[in-house]
Amino acid sequence: MKIRMFLYCFVIVLVTGISGCGGGNRELKKDATAFADAMCRNMEAMQKLRATPPADTLNIRKFQAERNRIDAEMTGLYEAFKKKYGAKAEVPEFTSEYRKYLNEAMLGCKFLSKEDRVIFERQVK
Repeated sequence: MKIRMFLYCFVIVLVTGISGCGGGNRELKKDATAFADAMCRNMEAMQKLRATPPADTLNIRKFQAERNRIDAEMTGLYEAFKKKYGAKAEVPEFTSEYRKYLNEAMLGCKFLSKEDRVIFERQVK
């Protein structure tokens, strides 16, 4: 009877432990992906801005406004990140894991330059 009780407790602990593993990682990965998406959109806006002729002030203003909006969004994401993770964000292992997720997400950005892509690929490995 005691063995059965121990076995049930062990199974419950094992199932709870396995289901709980990676929960923080998924949330961290989600946060990193959201920030990478904003960074990618910012790169896109910058490329459009650079490609716009100086005489096309209407498009220049449009792309600058888009970039400013994305910058504000990134600031909000950063503030939410700091609030959510607090002092944990200062731990080197945590920042390393976040950086890895961010680099992986950035590799999906089609607006990366070849040099930036090489850097992100190197940091993922």
